[in-house]
Amino acid sequence: MSSPTQEEMTSHLTSPFTTMYLQFIQKITLIWWLLALHFGLFGQNPEIQLQHLNDKIEYFAAQEKLDSFLHYISLKRDLTRKLDRMADWTESYLDLEDFHKKDHVKALYCLDEALRNAWREPRTPDEWEQMLYLYTFQGYHLSQLSRIWPAVQDYEAALMLFEEYHFPEYEAVQWLYKPLGNHYTRLGDNEKALVVFQKALLQQNTP
Repeated sequence: MSSPTQEEMTSHLTSPFTTMYLQFIQKITLIWWLLALHFGLFGQNPEIQLQHLNDKIEYFAAQEKLDSFLHYISLKRDLTRKLDRMADWTESYLDLEDFHKKDHVKALYCLDEALRNAWREPRTPDEWEQMLYLYTFQGYHLSQLSRIWPAVQDYEAALMLFEEYHFPEYEAVQWLYKPLGNHYTRLGDNEKALVVFQKALLQQNTP
């Protein structure tokens, strides 16, 4: 009996089943590499990962693609909580609020969820700045739903933070002093309203 030829010995390597199997392995390998790059499994710098997520969030928000938007918001929340970056973590909820800003109930739910899920108190000015925006936007959405007293409480919390830190990018006159003063007037507390409006004038005249 003659021994098999080299061609006969390797013929099984080019069978249809083997070809399909190799293609399958190639596809799985490609998918794994893409996922690894996507989630930073090769030790990617956290700043690069965060920038990538922010870019995706901004893109899908502009396209109004809710499922993809929520997917990247979730990834950002997981990453920033793992890194203990509360300012960026809170920002993800502010991104959600902005997406739902025309639906005051949904927007309020997003902001309230941030307060419920926070794992610690803010420590740095950057972290408190995000809380300032959170309280401000809660006050705004509550106002739009005619819930004036809760809105005043949120605006007062925002006022305390602003007067302690004086964040330069925050538009205190439009976002805080005017609505809070108007609410005090609606509640009949003209004394407090006057104080707030005076602060608004001082803020406007401050270079």
